[in-house]
This record gives sequence, C-alpha cells and structure tokens, in this order.
Amino acid sequence: DQPPSRGAKPLVLDGTRPAIAKKRWDDAAAIEIVRKATRFAVHWTLPSPGQTYASAEEGLLVVVSVMPGLAKGLGLNFEVDGKTQGTRPINDIKTTLHGIGAGKHQLVAILLNRNGSELARSTPISIEIKPTLARK
Repeated sequence: DQPPSRGAKPLVLDGTRPAIAKKRWDDAAAIEIVRKATRFAVHWTLPSPGQTYASAEEGLLVVVSVMPGLAKGLGLNFEVDGKTQGTRPINDIKTTLHGIGAGKHQLVAILLNRNGSELARSTPISIEIKPTLARK
C-alpha cells in the first residue's frame, strides 16, 4: 500500500513451509474444520433411477460417487425404504445390499463423519424388483 522506503532491499524467501504452519494443518481438529467447511455431495452411479431388476436374490450392487471424495474418517450408510442397511457405515463407494424383496423401493445413500453426523445425502432414487416366478 506504500512505495518501499529508501534503501529497502528485496526479501528473499526460501520456499520452505514454517514448522508452525505444518503443525496447524496436521492437527486433527484443523482437518475437521476443513471437512466442516467443505460442501460434500453424494450421487448415484448404480442403480439408475427407475431401474427394474428381474431378481435381487444375489443382492443388489450399489455404487455412489462422493465429492470431493470419500476421505479417511468418512463412511456411507445406505437406506432402503427408510431403513438403514448394515450395522455401521462402510468406507467404500460400493457395496451389495441383501434381503431386498420384490416390489418398488426407494434408495438413499448418506455420507457420515467419524462421529456419525450426516455430511450429505443423495437424492432418493426408486427401483423395482420383479417377483420371482415359481418353477414347475
């Protein structure tokens, strides 16, 4: 905001990061602050909205994308018709859901932090699983 004073000399920076700055960003609390400031998004990759399956006897493969990414300490819960599948969040963007019967179902993926607080939720999608025909 002012011209340099007489006799001022340029300051030469060595390019290294001061130790205090490194400590600040390596601190778990600082990392959590960054996570809280980040806007997360969860989107469905598989299944597609409205997709119909002939059967889900082998389980239903689900895949989501997480932006900016599924970082360490974050996990996903999957809901089918409002009921959480599994006993705890998983740290992978894909899993197989089991025990889903015939009919129309609504799926939601929820991104959670390590404390179990919700960071983001996918848009609900609907799928249909056709009833299995009895064999003669």
